[in-house]
Amino acid sequence: MKLKPEIKKLWVDALRSGRYKQGYNDLRDSSGGHCCLGVLVEELGYEIIRPERKGEHCIVKVAGEYRDSDGVLPKALVPKIFDAVPTEFEVDLRNPKVKYSGVDESTNDAYQGLFKFSELNDDCSLNFKEIADIIEEQL
Repeated sequence: MKLKPEIKKLWVDALRSGRYKQGYNDLRDSSGGHCCLGVLVEELGYEIIRPERKGEHCIVKVAGEYRDSDGVLPKALVPKIFDAVPTEFEVDLRNPKVKYSGVDESTNDAYQGLFKFSELNDDCSLNFKEIADIIEEQL
């Protein structure tokens, strides 16, 4: 699957811009940081609402309706960002997988294989610029 070119540019530019503080474990965390998927949601002009109760995921307002994000892209956004999305792939594309191999310098953990964007952001400790490079290369 390929991102629509205008979406790819928007997302990559936003990740490299320095406008967003990197956050973890949800589209936007309690300190105002964003995961890489949350940056895309905000750049597309959708509102991310933090839950009042701890342990719940953010809600995204899409087409006037509030949708639970489950910490990934709302399903309604998938056709807007990817070219020609077959229905059976929509759920998988809410948190796309890409190839990655590297070492987390802070823990010395080695990573190799297919990883979801949430895993690159939260578990592999990639910064936004590194994630932007992967988006350019693989999507």
